[in-house]
Amino acid sequence: MLESFDCVVIGGGPAGCTAAALAAQGGLATLLVDREPAPRAGRGELLLPEAHATLKRLGVLDALQAANFPRSDGVRFLRSTGRETASFCFADVSPGEEHAAWHVLVGHFDQRLWDNAAARGAVCRRPARVLDVVFEGQAVKGVRVQIADEPPREIAARVVVDASGPQAIVPTQLGLRRERAGARRVAIWSHYRGARVEPGNEGRAAIVFHTQSGRSWFWFVPLPEGLASVGLVAAAEVLGGKTRPEAVFEEELCRCPAVLERLMNAHLVGDLQVRRPDGMEAAQPAGPGWIAVGQAAGPLDDLLFAGAFLAMKSAEMAADCAVAAVREGDTSAARLGRWAPAYHRGENRLRCLADAFFREGFSFGQFLRDFPHHRRPLTELLMGRAFGDGAAMDELLADLATWRQRARGDEEA
Repeated sequence: MLESFDCVVIGGGPAGCTAAALAAQGGLATLLVDREPAPRAGRGELLLPEAHATLKRLGVLDALQAANFPRSDGVRFLRSTGRETASFCFADVSPGEEHAAWHVLVGHFDQRLWDNAAARGAVCRRPARVLDVVFEGQAVKGVRVQIADEPPREIAARVVVDASGPQAIVPTQLGLRRERAGARRVAIWSHYRGARVEPGNEGRAAIVFHTQSGRSWFWFVPLPEGLASVGLVAAAEVLGGKTRPEAVFEEELCRCPAVLERLMNAHLVGDLQVRRPDGMEAAQPAGPGWIAVGQAAGPLDDLLFAGAFLAMKSAEMAADCAVAAVREGDTSAARLGRWAPAYHRGENRLRCLADAFFREGFSFGQFLRDFPHHRRPLTELLMGRAFGDGAAMDELLADLATWRQRARGDEEA
């Protein structure tokens, strides 16, 4: 294997595989490393419709379609009793194949992306543990890595893309990790077999249930092989002093009879998984010789099914920037970070929507009764169409903030 590459990508999840495939496709000699011997098992993911363009560009769209992953035509928001407050049909704003989301199993999907990066020309190695980031002055110039049982070696790179997830190897080594402002949330989830799924089009929608308290919610996503991904998202405080996440999950499940009813004849597949809130982000998206993408840049998982999409989107935008920077011979922080403002503008739109949803007492249905003209941009935002000009979405979010302030005033009065 070469000891020098144009681009070294750390992490074999959706962000890392996307960055490696596009860097290699752009003509860069690319190395992709991941510390795990195989793709990590995880919850089912809902790939938002806006991921369609990135998947097509990566060249994996046909394989995904051939895999017959379940598709979602929209998202429904229900109360704990099962009464619907609002539903959004993606086909209303985008007819054709591009309107639907995919329900994928993380391990299967990650393996497809890994194989695709190799097919696009990236050298892919796992298990491969990055031991250190290598500097020349203030600039990152490579990594020291141990591949399988081989002796550690130093590999030079013109650009290092950190897609290592919450580990955030480069920002951590540089002392650039900081707390992100805002609420911290915990996710507890697993897969169930035999859960009740509505027939027809209603069964093809991802469902979000508010619990009785309104301070937490469950997702319910049908998956391949007769499975359903069921997860709880709540403020980190719900864990309190509890040592068993199962107890928290069961308590909140009792506060959401509509989900409980769907699981009456189902059985748990595997153990409950927990994502405790990291709440940390990189103080900057790039520096001389490096870029952070996906969760290495900041937390994504609590954004209404947008985590995998945002990981891939950040990697796509960063990879294009890295290719251009290497061609120009300019791997400065300013050049490698040029992609970030446009990305953060779109990510912030999704974050504002998620933060509004998590407010106690919030209802999409009530909001749309007051602002019916926002249904289309709201649907587009739920599809992931947060990037680009987005004037209508910015107007939506401004009205949403005003509406929330008025609602809080009414509650206090």
